[in-house]
Amino acid sequence: MKDYPKVIELSKALHKAVDLKDTLAMADAFEALDNAYKEEFGDNLESYEAFHAYFVMMYAGTRYLAFNNFYESVQNNCTEIQERYDSCCKYSKFNKQQLEEIGEIVKKLDEISHSTPTKHKNLTIPRHDTRCCLCRKNPANKTGSHMVPNFLTHPTFSFDGRGKRFREALDHSFMNDLKRFCSYYGAEVPPERIELALGRQITDEDIENNINQLEYDNEFCSDCEKRFGVLESAYSAYYNRQNKTISPRVSYLFWMSVIWRMAIGRMSIFMDVEDELPLRWMLNDNILDTLNAIEASDTDLGTWKYAIFRAEGLKEGDKGILGYRKESSPYVVMYNDLVMVFYHKEPSDDELIIGPINVDRKYLNDWHQQEKETIVNRRWFWDVRDWIDETSYDYYDPAREQALLVTREGERHLDKPIPDDGKDLLIKARRLVVKPKQKVLRLRKLSRIACADFRRKEAEKRGEKYDPLADEELFLSENDFRQYYEDLAQMAQNGNLKAAQHMPFYNEARKAIPDNKAWKESTTYEPSDPEYDETLDWLLDQMHPNEIAELLFGSQESIRMNKIGRNEPCPCGSGKKYKNCCGKWS
Repeated sequence: MKDYPKVIELSKALHKAVDLKDTLAMADAFEALDNAYKEEFGDNLESYEAFHAYFVMMYAGTRYLAFNNFYESVQNNCTEIQERYDSCCKYSKFNKQQLEEIGEIVKKLDEISHSTPTKHKNLTIPRHDTRCCLCRKNPANKTGSHMVPNFLTHPTFSFDGRGKRFREALDHSFMNDLKRFCSYYGAEVPPERIELALGRQITDEDIENNINQLEYDNEFCSDCEKRFGVLESAYSAYYNRQNKTISPRVSYLFWMSVIWRMAIGRMSIFMDVEDELPLRWMLNDNILDTLNAIEASDTDLGTWKYAIFRAEGLKEGDKGILGYRKESSPYVVMYNDLVMVFYHKEPSDDELIIGPINVDRKYLNDWHQQEKETIVNRRWFWDVRDWIDETSYDYYDPAREQALLVTREGERHLDKPIPDDGKDLLIKARRLVVKPKQKVLRLRKLSRIACADFRRKEAEKRGEKYDPLADEELFLSENDFRQYYEDLAQMAQNGNLKAAQHMPFYNEARKAIPDNKAWKESTTYEPSDPEYDETLDWLLDQMHPNEIAELLFGSQESIRMNKIGRNEPCPCGSGKKYKNCCGKWS
C-alpha cells in the first residue's frame, strides 16, 4: 500500500521551510521528499490519490528549486506537470472536482514558471542532489561562482587587456578540453570584436547560446561562496603585489580551493577520487568565516605541496586555462601568467620532473612557510603550454571520460569512492553507446605556424624576407615544422587533402615530404578501437544465444547486460534505480 499521505505531509514541511527561508531545513525536507518519491511512486500513476500526491509533491519541490535558483529544473518540472495534466483532462476518468483540484496546483506552477528564467546563462553540471558541493548541507543556491577566481580569469581573457569583468573573450584554444565548446563573450565586448572572431554577423542564436564558460550556477551555497571570497580577497592583494607577505595557511588554502574547484567544474583536470574527497573535507573544516580566524587556527592542513612558476613578458594570446589531463598527482595547471604543480604528498625525485617542468624541491610550498615562486620567461611558458595541449590527445577517451564524470557525481553525492567494478561496468556500458574511438587528427603548433604564415605574407607585401625560425616571438624550431608537415600528410591520408592544401606552409610540406604516396588517401584497413572491441566481446559473452540471434536477425529489445535490470540499483552507488540514473545513457 502506497503511503501518499506521507508524501503530502513531507510536501507541507518543505513549503514551511521555504516560507521561513530556512536553507538547512529546506535542503533536508527536499531530500526527504525525494526519497519518498523513490519509494512511493512507480512508472505509472494509476489512481487519483497517486496523481494528487505527485502534483502536490512537484509543487513543493518546484518552489524549493525556484527559491534556490535551479532555473532549468523548475522549467522541466512545470513542463512535465502541464503535460501530465493535459493527458489527465483527455484520457483519465477523474471527475470534474478532482480535475479542478489538480488544476489549481498546475496554475500555481505556471506562476512559478513565468517568474523564473527559462535557462541558465552560466555553466551548470548535472548532479545527483541540490546541496552545496563544499559544506554538503545548504542548498547550492549561488549563481555566478568562479572556479578559478576572477582576478586570474579576467586578465587572462580580457579582449582589451583591462582585466575587468564582462570584458572576457574566449575561444576553444584557451582551454584544452577537446570536446568542450568554450566560446563566450562578455556583455561589454563590442559586437565588432565578436564578429571578427566569428567571421560573420552575430545572430539571435549566438546571443541565446552565449553561455558564460567561467562562471557556474548551483555548485555552492551563498555562505560557502563568502568563505571562498575571504581567501580570494587576501590572495588577490598578494598576487597583485599590494601586500608583500601572506599567511602560509591562507595561501595554501587558497590554492587547494582553486585546484579542487577546477576539478569540480571539469576545468581541464580530473582528480583521483582519493585526492578530491579528502581535499573537500579539509577545505570545509578550515576555510573559516574571517581572515583572522583562518590565520589564528593551528589545525593540521594535510600533506599537499605545490610549486608556482610565474612568467614574465607574456603577450596577448599567450594565456589560458589549461590542465594536464593525467588523473592522478602531480596535477599541472595554467592560469593567467602562472604554471602550477600540485602534489598530494612529498614528491619523489622522479616526480619533480613532469614533461618540460623541473621543480626545485627548495621551491615547494606548503602551509608552514612563506610562499615562494620561480620566475620564468615566455619561451618556457610556451613550452609548457604546448606540452599540456598536446598531451591532451594522449588521454582522449570520450566513453571512459563520460562514464567517470557520471560516477564522480555519484561519489560526491555519497561522499565516498564507488567500487572499481561498478565504474568498470559503467565504462563498458558507455563504450557500447559511444561510437568506437576514432584517431584524433591534430596539427601541432598550428596557432604559431599560422601566425608565422601571416607574418611571412605581410613581409612579402613589403618586399622583405621573413624567417619563421628567427622569429623570437614564436619560438619555432625545425623539429616543430617537421612534425607539422607530418600532421598535414596524415590529414591528407585521412581523406582531407583539400583541407590540407589550404593550410599554412602546405607547399613547403610537400617539398619536405616529396613522396606522393604519403599524401594519398589511405586504403589500408585500420583496426577499430581495441577497447570497444574488447567490450563488445565481453557483452557477447554475457548474452544468451537467443539474444545474439535477435541482435543479428530480429528484435533487439531483449538485449541487456548481465546483472543490471532496469529496476535494480544503479552500480554507480547513487541509490537510484538503474533506469533513472546511469541507465539513461543507454
